[in-house]
Amino acid sequence: DTTPPTITTQAANATVQCDGAGNTQALQAWLASNGGAAATDICSSVTWTNNFQALSDGCGQTGTATVIFTATDNCGNTSTTSASFTIQDTTAPVFVEALPANITVQCSAIPVAVTLTATDNCGSATVTYSSVNTPGQCAGSFTETRTWTATDDCGLTTTHVQTITVQDTNAPSFVGVLPTNVTVECSNVPTPATLTASDNCGTATVTLATTTVNGTCEGSYSIIRTWTASDSCNNVTTHVQTITVQDTTAPTLVTPLTTIVNTTCGLIPVTPQLQFTDNCSSASNIVVVTNSVTSVVSPNGSYTIIRTWTVRDNCNNQAVFTQTINVTVENFIQTTTVGAVCNTDIDLTIDVASVINAQFPGTITPTGTWTDVNNSGGLNLTTGVFTPLNLPNGNYVVQYNNNDPTCPKIIEVTIPIDENECEPLPIECDTLIVHNAFSPNGDGLNEFFSIEHITDPCYLDNNVEIYNRWGVLVFEIDNYNNNDRVFRGVSEGRTTVNQDRELPTGTYFYILKYNTDGNYTTKNGYLYLSR
Repeated sequence: DTTPPTITTQAANATVQCDGAGNTQALQAWLASNGGAAATDICSSVTWTNNFQALSDGCGQTGTATVIFTATDNCGNTSTTSASFTIQDTTAPVFVEALPANITVQCSAIPVAVTLTATDNCGSATVTYSSVNTPGQCAGSFTETRTWTATDDCGLTTTHVQTITVQDTNAPSFVGVLPTNVTVECSNVPTPATLTASDNCGTATVTLATTTVNGTCEGSYSIIRTWTASDSCNNVTTHVQTITVQDTTAPTLVTPLTTIVNTTCGLIPVTPQLQFTDNCSSASNIVVVTNSVTSVVSPNGSYTIIRTWTVRDNCNNQAVFTQTINVTVENFIQTTTVGAVCNTDIDLTIDVASVINAQFPGTITPTGTWTDVNNSGGLNLTTGVFTPLNLPNGNYVVQYNNNDPTCPKIIEVTIPIDENECEPLPIECDTLIVHNAFSPNGDGLNEFFSIEHITDPCYLDNNVEIYNRWGVLVFEIDNYNNNDRVFRGVSEGRTTVNQDRELPTGTYFYILKYNTDGNYTTKNGYLYLSR
């Protein structure tokens, strides 16, 4: 037998995944199956052998061996076929622990990177860690990318990436005690506090803004102070303090002021020009109202001047300052007496002003006034001329007040009237003329019933009666004088005619009686009243 066996099926290559134990069973099965080869022989059976010794070194527990399978018949004739057995590793390592997930955190709460381990189907695996930060828009905002890489002996890798989105949404916090809202006087506004702030992700800056809101007056307003703490990511915290400023203090006096002054009328001090200041209002906004009140002169000639300064600031706070001047008038009342005069001399007058000027020079003033103390009717209150005619015997006092607002003076002149000082004079009187018509219509002409010469000495003692056409007495008066004792067409009558009633147009009857040397004479006639 010289014919070798015939290889009917060639050995086939085999590739298996590493099982971490050398793949012994798979290798033995492959070798036992002759790599899948088959052979026949024409004379005898065939036996198989192989030359496998070991796998060539690969990575980890991998490798390749080329094996020659030999078919031998019983006569020692041989045929061969060859194939390769390969252990390979294509499976990457597997992490053991739970893998960290993607998260979003505050910059102050970034977690510590975890430690991961890995296993491999064909041996051991090592894990490496790296971290990369990608900046954001601000210091407290960025992205951290953490990468864990598991690598086996064959360089197969498994990677896990965790993305941590870091943000800063927390505002800074002020450090220390914050100023509170207060109400203060305008002269006691506090200075702004210096505030600082801290931040969870870095530093913080503090700025101050101040706004003033005007009030109703210069010293009344509001100050709004706003402190703003901001970090690099524009997170802000604000604190607002409102200061209510008010003015409740009145102006004060700067100029020295003597409040009580005792002096005489010739030494009254001039009104001082006072200066005032205010804690809030400017000088131009201080209103000063001055007033001076002089009291009535007392009987002893003293009086008081009260000067008042009312000061008001722009917020209507008011203060009042006064100065009281007690004035004494020396020789306030002085008296004098003229010689006795006659009361029958129709030409006799006494110029009292001249008497006063002679004895008390400079006393007469343009504003002086005269007083007829005895109400004699003999004093002309305008000129100060005294007429003693027909006054009864006695002492008559004429008082003159110079009405000087500073140094008032009163002079009293006593005028004695004594008829023994008179020389008898013949009485000469004009004839009475009775005008028997008048028109009291308010035109200023012929307004009353006129009797010429009725005031002559011969007729001073007289009586006039007026009757209407029915004989009713409508007017009666003694000492008719064509002045204040006169008939003006108004009833002063009795029960049948209302008193103070204007009498109608018509004819009336008058009766005039007068006494001459103790003998009464009567005149009568008709009187026509026209309106």
